[in-house]
Amino acid sequence: MKKFNPGLLFIIFVILCFNVSAKGSEVLLTDDESAWISRHKIINIAGPRAFPPFHYIENNTAKGMASDYALIISQKLGIQMIVDTSSSWPEILEKTKNREIDVITCASKTREREAYMSFTTPYLSYPMVIISRRQSPFIGGIKDIHGKKVACIKKISTCEWLVNDNIEFISYNVNSPLEALEAVSLGYADVYLGNLAATTYIIEKNGLANLKIAAPTEYGNYDLYFAVRSDWPEMVVILNKALASITPEEHGQIRQKWIAVRYEHGIDSGRLKEIAVQAGGALALIFFIVFLWNRQIWKREEKFRCLTEHGTDIIQTFKKDGTIVYQSPSHTAILGYNADELKGTCIFDLFHEHDKKAWEKIFKAILKTNDSQTIEHRIRHKQGHYLYFESNFVNLLKNRALKAIVMNARDITLSWQTKNELKLAKEAAEAANKAKSAFLANMSHELRTPLNAVLGFAGLLKQNAGLTRDQIESIDIISKSGNHLLNLINDVLDMSKIEAGRTSLRETAFDLWLMLDDIEDMLRLRAKEKNLQLIFERTADFPRYIYADEAKLRQVLINLLNNALKFTQEGGVALRAGIWNKNYSNEILSGTNTIELSFEVEDTGSGISEDKLESIFEPFFQTHSGYQSEEGTGLGLSISKKFVQLMGGDINLYTKTDQGSMFKFYIKAGLAGPENIYNKKKSPKIIGLQQGQPKYRILIVDDRWDNRQLLVKLLKPLGFSICEAENGRQAVKLWKKWEPHLIWMDMRMPVMDGYEAVKQIKSNIKGQATAVIALTASAFEDERSVVMSAGCDDFLRKPFRQSDIFLLMQKHIGVKYEYEEQIKEKNKPSPDKNIISSLCFAKLDPELLISLEKAAIEGDMTAMDKLIEQIRLDDEQIAYGLAQLAQNFEYSKILLYIKNENPRVQTQ
Repeated sequence: MKKFNPGLLFIIFVILCFNVSAKGSEVLLTDDESAWISRHKIINIAGPRAFPPFHYIENNTAKGMASDYALIISQKLGIQMIVDTSSSWPEILEKTKNREIDVITCASKTREREAYMSFTTPYLSYPMVIISRRQSPFIGGIKDIHGKKVACIKKISTCEWLVNDNIEFISYNVNSPLEALEAVSLGYADVYLGNLAATTYIIEKNGLANLKIAAPTEYGNYDLYFAVRSDWPEMVVILNKALASITPEEHGQIRQKWIAVRYEHGIDSGRLKEIAVQAGGALALIFFIVFLWNRQIWKREEKFRCLTEHGTDIIQTFKKDGTIVYQSPSHTAILGYNADELKGTCIFDLFHEHDKKAWEKIFKAILKTNDSQTIEHRIRHKQGHYLYFESNFVNLLKNRALKAIVMNARDITLSWQTKNELKLAKEAAEAANKAKSAFLANMSHELRTPLNAVLGFAGLLKQNAGLTRDQIESIDIISKSGNHLLNLINDVLDMSKIEAGRTSLRETAFDLWLMLDDIEDMLRLRAKEKNLQLIFERTADFPRYIYADEAKLRQVLINLLNNALKFTQEGGVALRAGIWNKNYSNEILSGTNTIELSFEVEDTGSGISEDKLESIFEPFFQTHSGYQSEEGTGLGLSISKKFVQLMGGDINLYTKTDQGSMFKFYIKAGLAGPENIYNKKKSPKIIGLQQGQPKYRILIVDDRWDNRQLLVKLLKPLGFSICEAENGRQAVKLWKKWEPHLIWMDMRMPVMDGYEAVKQIKSNIKGQATAVIALTASAFEDERSVVMSAGCDDFLRKPFRQSDIFLLMQKHIGVKYEYEEQIKEKNKPSPDKNIISSLCFAKLDPELLISLEKAAIEGDMTAMDKLIEQIRLDDEQIAYGLAQLAQNFEYSKILLYIKNENPRVQTQ
C-alpha cells in the first residue's frame, strides 16, 4: 500500500480553497431568467434621499452602500439601472405601487409593503441602538424611553415597534435620520432609534459630538433588502443570485469604504447603585405590602366610586355590539345626558359620521389585542352639537367581573379649537411668507433690471474719449449713486435675513477719509440745488484707515444725510466725525486696537415732535413731513439702527420742533494702516480682439430692448458678431439656424423663459458645445443653484460689471483681447525720470499743483493718482513724468520740481 502524500493533500486543499473563493464571481442564470433579463435591460430604481451611508442623494447623484451594490449587480447582469433622484421617500413608495419604480435598493420589510413589493434576502444587517445626548440620564434599554420625546421619521416603522411594546413616549416627527439626530443634539428630542451603521456615519460626518450610542435594543438587527415590484417575481430570484455571486472581497470593500463604527455604551455606576438600593427597599417592603393588601381593597373600591361619580372625564362601558352597560355621572355635566339615560343604547350612534372610519380601525385593534387604544373624535351632545374628546379604550371583555370594553374620554374641545386656530394661523402665515417671497423675487427683478441699464450705459459713456472733466465727474456721481442704490436694494430685499437676525458683518480694511469724500461729492449737487450748506468735518485725531463693514457704514451715513437734506429747507446739513471715547490717544491710533468712532448728522430742518420719538426707528414709520415729501418707504432709519447695533454701537436722536435734528451714533472698528488696504486694480480697457481668432458669434437673449442694447454696444465695436432674441422660443430657433459660440440668456421672459430654452438647447449634442451664461436680476443667492441645475454653464447677476462680461467670455470660449495699455506701451516716451525737468508747469492750474504738493508731503498715493490723472487731461507728458516719479516714491523730486518750476507755489 502506498504512503499518503502530504504534499498532494496540500495541493488539493489549495485548489478547493481557490474554487471556493472564486465561487460567486459569475451569476448563473437559467435560460428563462436570461431571456427575462434580455427583455428588461433598463430597470428603474430608487432609494431614500437622506439615509447615509446606505443610500442618499448628493449633487443629483445617488451614493452609498446600496448604490455600490446596485452598480455591481448591474454590471454582473448587463442591465442599465436608471436612478430616480428627485422623489421623496413617500413618493418612491407610491411610485412602486403604481409600477413606475421597479426596484428599491434599500428598504426594510413591513407588512404594509409586502402587499405590493417582494423582498430579496437581506444583504445589509446592523443592530438597532438608542442614541441620546452624552449628558442625558442613563438609558439601559427601550423601557427607559417611557415618557421621553422620541425623534420619529415619517413612514418609518421604528416608532411603531415602541407602540406595539406599550412604550409610552412623545413623538417628535422628522423627515430623515440626519434631522432626527440633529433634533436629539439640539434638545428637541431625547432619543432616537436607528441602526448602528447609519447613526455612527451621520454623527461623525456632521460633527454631532454631543451624541452617544446609549444602549442596544431588543429589536435585533435592522435588515435591508432589495424590494421589487410584486409582479416581477423573476427579478427577486435573479437579484438573490446576483447578491450570492458578490465575493467577500467585494463586500469588504464596500463596508470599509462607508462604515467606521464606534460603539459607546457604558454602565452608569451611580444609576446602578441607585437601582440596587431601590430593589433592596422594594424587597423589604414586599412583606408589608402583602400584609396590607386585603385592607386596601375596600379603599380602592371607594376611590374608584368617587372618581367615576365626581371625575371630570366620561367613563362608559359597552359590549362588543356597542350596547352601553354603564355611564358615569359626569355625562350630565359634560354631555347633558341624565343618569342611566344612555344605558341600552348603542355607543356608535353618539360618534360623528366623519370619525366612524377611524373608529372602525381602532375598534378592530381593540378586539384583536388587550392593549389600550387612543383616538381623538367627536361625541354628540344631548342638544345636538358635537364636542371633541380624547378617548382611551381597554378591552376587558374577558374580565369575569366586567365583560365589557371600557372608554375613558376627556373633553379637549377648547384645546382642539385652539390647536385648530393655531393651524389656520400657521397656514395663513405660511401663505403670507410665500406671497412675500414671491413679491421680493419680483421686486428684485423689477428694480435690478433697470439699474443694469443705468449703470451699464454710464460705464459706456465714461469710455467716450471726448468727455470734459465736468461730464466725467457727473458720470462718476451717477455710477456711485447707482451702486449705492443697488446696495440698498440688496439689503432691503433680503428682509428675511434682517427679520431673523442673520444679517452679518463683512469687515475689510478701507480708507475712511476717502469714503467720506465720496459721500460728500455724491450729495453736494443735491445740497446746491436746494441752496443748502453741506459741511463735512472730522477731528484731527480721526483715523483714516479702519477695519469695519464699509458698505453698512456708508449706507447708514447716506440714509441719515439724505433724510437731513430732504427735510431741510433753509440753512444746511453737517456731518461731524470724531472719536467717541476720548481716552484713546494718538499712540493707540498707530496700533491695531479697537476704537469707538462717533458720527453726528445735524440739520436745521423742521425737527421731529416728541410724540414721534419712540416710533422713529420702527419699520415703515414716517413723520408727517415724510408723508408730505412722498419719498422713501420708512425703512431707512430702522435699517440704520440695526446696522449700527450690528457694528457694536447705538444711535440716538436729539431734536426740537422747528429748530432741527441731530442723529448721533457710534460704532466699534479696528485700526488699520495703508499697507492693509486692498487696492483694486482697475480693469484694463479692452479695445478689440486679437488677430487670428474665429469670428465669434454671440446670441443675446433678453425681453428688454435696453438690456440687449447694453450688451450690443459693449460687444459689437470689439468685433463680435451679434444676434438678438426677445424670448426663449426665438433663442432656440436662432441657435439651431445660426449656431452661436456663446449665449447670454436672461432667465425670466414671456412666451418661453430661459430655463426651458436652456433645457431644449442642452438636450441636443450640438448644444453641449454652446456656452450658455445666465443673466438674472434676482438678488437671492439660491437662484444660482437653480440656474446651474437647469443646464447653464455659468451665472452672472444684474447689474454686472463690464469686466465680468469679458472675463466669462474668455473663460468659456477662449476669447483673446487687445488692451489699450498694450497700444500705449508701444507709444510711450523713453522712461527718463528727469523728463519733467525740461517742462513748464506754468499752464497748469495753481490750485491743482497746491493739492499735488499736499498729497506728496502726506505720501497720499490715492490722492496723487487722482491729481495726476487730472493733469493728464492738460498735458500727457507732464502727467507721465509725475507718474514715473510717484511709482518710485520719489516725492521729494516732485516737490522740488513744483517749487523750482512754479514760483507761485511755495513748498511748506
